[in-house]
Amino acid sequence: GCVVRRACPVSAGFGRSEDQSGFHMRAFHPR
Repeated sequence: GCVVRRACPVSAGFGRSEDQSGFHMRAFHPR
């Protein structure tokens, strides 16, 4: 996994859901 999503407090606030994590990762890492 990515260290950013684990270190990001926002991700934890969303419950670290797979869908939310994916969306968060896309927003932070638009590859």
